[in-house]
Amino acid sequence: MKFDTCQQLINDCAANTPQEFFRDLTQTMDLWMREFGGVDDGLMTTAVKMHLTSAKAFPTVAEIKTNIRELRRDLSQKSPTPRSTEMSAPVRKVLDMVLKGDIGRAVAEMDITRELEFARTVFPNISDDIVRRNFCEISAVLSESEMCRMCLVLPTDCLSKGYVQRMSLTPGGVIETTVIRCRKRQPGYGEPEGKAG
Repeated sequence: MKFDTCQQLINDCAANTPQEFFRDLTQTMDLWMREFGGVDDGLMTTAVKMHLTSAKAFPTVAEIKTNIRELRRDLSQKSPTPRSTEMSAPVRKVLDMVLKGDIGRAVAEMDITRELEFARTVFPNISDDIVRRNFCEISAVLSESEMCRMCLVLPTDCLSKGYVQRMSLTPGGVIETTVIRCRKRQPGYGEPEGKAG
């Protein structure tokens, strides 16, 4: 698995589980790269997406490995039985939507009002379509931003431990996120003027 794929999947998982959004993504990324570095990007993406459709918690290495084994078993069977009898209901539902072409309709019907308003504070001319394609990234940064407003004065009071995500928009319409130190982590923040070092 490539580093960029790993980063995107971890961001998707964090957006899917806002209560765990502020876990140390660096440690998780290191662990995933050690455990899944040799796994094909497509297989890894499918395994993580399977988890996201059926679970409410951040995926563990064991859960992802189970999904990878299931996917590999399905791919290796010479005369497989119909997929729908081998998969859990949520995975079957997503697969059926993809096979029927309904995934696009579901995405088009999704309410993106909050994410669109938030994205336009950073990118004033962003289109609805780009917001829909980057829904997970925008939603994650929006959740983090809402928590950041609750933060008191010092990084010790901060739910994100003084780090935030910054969004950037590529020319191809992809939103990329970068973890940076928030203003409270900058040298001299919170000190009386003239004492910053």
